[in-house]
Amino acid sequence: MRFAITFLLLSSFTFLFTEIGEAQVKPHQKSRKSQKKFNRNNRFDSLRLVMNVSIAERAFPGGVVGVIKNGRTVFLESFGKATYDSSASPISIETVFDLASVTKPLTAGLLVMKLYEENRIRLSDTLGQFLPQANAGSKGKITIRQLLTHSSGLVAFRRYHDTLNTTEKVLNAIYQDSLFRNPGDTTIYSDINFVLLGKIVEKIYGKNLSDCFDEQIARPMKLNRIGFHAGALNQFAGVVIAPVEKDTLWKMSFERPLVHDPTSAKLSGISANAGLFGDVKSVLSICTMLLDEGIATVYDSLEKKVKKVKIFEPTTVKRFTTRDTVLGERALGFDMKSNNEKTSAGRYMTLKTFGHLGYTGTSFWIDPIKKVAIVLLTNRVYPNSLNNAIRGVRRKVSDAAMKALEKNPKEQFETTEVHP
Repeated sequence: MRFAITFLLLSSFTFLFTEIGEAQVKPHQKSRKSQKKFNRNNRFDSLRLVMNVSIAERAFPGGVVGVIKNGRTVFLESFGKATYDSSASPISIETVFDLASVTKPLTAGLLVMKLYEENRIRLSDTLGQFLPQANAGSKGKITIRQLLTHSSGLVAFRRYHDTLNTTEKVLNAIYQDSLFRNPGDTTIYSDINFVLLGKIVEKIYGKNLSDCFDEQIARPMKLNRIGFHAGALNQFAGVVIAPVEKDTLWKMSFERPLVHDPTSAKLSGISANAGLFGDVKSVLSICTMLLDEGIATVYDSLEKKVKKVKIFEPTTVKRFTTRDTVLGERALGFDMKSNNEKTSAGRYMTLKTFGHLGYTGTSFWIDPIKKVAIVLLTNRVYPNSLNNAIRGVRRKVSDAAMKALEKNPKEQFETTEVHP
């Protein structure tokens, strides 16, 4: 019976949408037969099964999975629908997702890498050097390195959305907050670290985080389907955005931004802790760039050819994506695979693997040793965030993908490159 259900569910959707910008997906010129083989390579049937069973068990309404091997996309499929309603739109590989905390490494993480490479910021620089208004409670001595590795000593979470009703009040509360632990003593994952990093980035560049990300990362990489929703409504016009749970307690004077995260919403939806929206191809492109040591593969629609564009120096990528030597738990802006059987990176990726999770059901993991990246985007917080089944699903997706890749490592895949 389970296999009958799986057969009915097993599918990969293609959804018509309005293409925004000039960059598009350009597959290699192969026969229809070989292209079909890529889309239905049966070695990934276990991965398809994981996704379809997860949807049937209501872990999430829908999602997409992309897998990179040696710089090429070997799996890219969508599953389920935007909601559990039978009439809901199908999820497609063009569906835009609320990336939640995946925002952290893809915005402040990458932008600090740029500033570091330009000698405009040092890891030993302090919070007080850039944001003197945040000196309260001895926070001014927190270093950039400690913010990136969540070893700042700041509290894990504050419910600013319960009591504060303006963006200014939220920021002031963050600036005036006191330390929970001494900086450098321990790792405490905290959104506040990246709210502050985002403000430092804005201070140095002299513009908001959305513009910084667009100018320094998205535009050079020809990524037209990723950005902060508050500043990119036109960018996503005509594209399905996977829904999340509704906030029924909103008390601010302005309309609530679409972002799920309440702190980011209070900050108008543009914050380094959460707020980025994007599709799977954009996230895969960034993963590929990091795997390729800072070199992005982009499609130039004017010249109609693929180009290589340097985004970072190889030494910068290695420095920021290697496990930090102080506490040994995280990299600089990225999470690292833990030596724990319940790690969401699964059993088969190496301990050099780096990436990040997002509360809405998103994640990416990059293994620089095996040259693999796995991206999973879902809207598991629809209709609410009570279901935590995504924790097990992430692990199963990773294991299924890695086992598929290792069945015959020498086999050549029928692939298509991803150029958002």
